[in-house]
Amino acid sequence: MTDIDSMIEKSKIMRSELNRMTGEKHHELVYSGKQGKNKLVFEQHIYFKGDQIYILTLTSAFKTYKKKLRK
Repeated sequence: MTDIDSMIEKSKIMRSELNRMTGEKHHELVYSGKQGKNKLVFEQHIYFKGDQIYILTLTSAFKTYKKKLRK
């Protein structure tokens, strides 16, 4: 069981990859699951800077996120 599984019901990792944006490497993690009645998607960009970690998180309704991908 991962941390995601323990926090998000019916979780599924949709994408997990290393990216380079504006010359900086970062890890991109996208996962979905349910919280209560809501089916949600979480998109996280994880940056490592020296001994610091920065995590930017987008949380969206599943239907809204799928529409974003079509554009």
